[in-house]
Amino acid sequence: MYLKNIILHKTAAEPEMLMQKISSQLVKQHYIITSQTGSAITFKDDMWQIRLKSKIYSKVDKGIIEIETSGTDTIIKYTYYISYIVEIVVLCIALTVSFMIRQYYVILFILPFLIQFAARTVTLPERVREMITTILE
Repeated sequence: MYLKNIILHKTAAEPEMLMQKISSQLVKQHYIITSQTGSAITFKDDMWQIRLKSKIYSKVDKGIIEIETSGTDTIIKYTYYISYIVEIVVLCIALTVSFMIRQYYVILFILPFLIQFAARTVTLPERVREMITTILE
């Protein structure tokens, strides 16, 4: 279960150069490139990597970066996905426990997960734009 977001960016850079920069940037940020063609790169997060929690919430779970040319312009289409399965599982567990023991304050334990997910959802588009800006430099 994923939330899907798309960011488009227009540039005059050469597609071949962009593909090289994109792949090197993904490797630099510790993503796993699952497939690469002449106009698209599919990648996912290395979820088994040991890192700070702040790094976990600043990365997308998986994505596709496509390069499309139209005339003299090149369009970068960055499609990324955010998983929300952890939040759903924790919410279900908290609801089940609270109904079983009839103590509804247990639901409050889900709040940190929901706040982190909301913060991640709000801040990730800016992180993606920063990555695109880094690629275009």
